Amino acid sequence: MRAGFTVLFALFAAVACEKKGADKEALTTMSNAAAKEAFEEIRRLHQEGEADFRKEPVKFSFWLRGGDPGEGYTSDMLELELRPDRSVAGAYTKARFDLHYEPPYLAELFSAPVPEADAAAVLRLVFGSALFTAEYPSERKPPIGDLVKETWTLSRGKANAEKTFFHEFPADLADLRAASHRIMQDLEKRGERQVLNRKRK
Repeated sequence: MRAGFTVLFALFAAVACEKKGADKEALTTMSNAAAKEAFEEIRRLHQEGEADFRKEPVKFSFWLRGGDPGEGYTSDMLELELRPDRSVAGAYTKARFDLHYEPPYLAELFSAPVPEADAAAVLRLVFGSALFTAEYPSERKPPIGDLVKETWTLSRGKANAEKTFFHEFPADLADLRAASHRIMQDLEKRGERQVLNRKRK
């Protein structure tokens, strides 16, 4: 999984380019039409049968990040990979301002298997929501800097759906957001911890 290194790359970019359009982080925003088309393909495959659907890895991610530069900036990213053998790999990458590290953020990766029931519950919420099928006002970036934003992705094979929202976030995704945060908290408690950046000398 690329979780921790994606976030660390974004942190380097944020530190170097905070005032130079740093919104071009590791993830880019798809058009609504492309996201909807990819999502509909994934959902169609799921509806045709769970057994065939899981023959290829299914990947889900939720990335919440932003805030004022320095102490105000936070980043939390969850990645799940539902594998053909019915196992689920989970990774939670957490980054917080810390002057003891270079760049000045402590980036931690917590990885562990995730109960299949928890991952399946997240997928049910995704498929039952308008996440990738509706157009929300918060998809349009306001003309201000240092925004808090969240990016959602769902992929299987070549089909990849992605959406980014700027605060305030869609209220009808509250259950999906809460389920994602619960898995993050669980991974932080029991996952294998890895620090992704080095301490200052």
